[in-house]
Amino acid sequence: MSLVKRLALAGLVLTAFSVPSLQAQGDADINLKILSGQEQQSISQAKDPETLLKVYINIASERLKVLLNAADKRDRDAASQAVPPFRVAINGADEAMNHILSSEKSPKKDLTLLFKATRDQASLLVRKIQKGTGDAEPSLQSALEVVQRVQGGLMIQMEKHGVNP
Repeated sequence: MSLVKRLALAGLVLTAFSVPSLQAQGDADINLKILSGQEQQSISQAKDPETLLKVYINIASERLKVLLNAADKRDRDAASQAVPPFRVAINGADEAMNHILSSEKSPKKDLTLLFKATRDQASLLVRKIQKGTGDAEPSLQSALEVVQRVQGGLMIQMEKHGVNP
């Protein structure tokens, strides 16, 4: 089985067990409340899905730093608290990508952008898990699962649109 198919299958399996995406407006309002006021403002100021994608990627990067720092300190509570905002940002980026895919614009640049971001995030999470983080490991695993789910869907879309990873 090719790498693309294995990653896609892993993403589909993880999707069945992941937190629902931000599709329902009520859910989005609730989930966005766990982000900072500045993050919420950046999201609300995005004028198009491409800008929104970049905003969510930036938020996810910052939130991942918080999670990794908590894991370095082996702080289970701080790591656990860092996962939901990270998850909201990754799911938001995925939702923005879905809007881009449903438009008539070419999604190649945005697919590549999100793929590179999630690839780097997954790499950081895997290295941190392999390093050993004690009580913070379940939080890292949870963050990795959402990243892998998004990557699985991205791989399918990249293949569909002729984008090389």
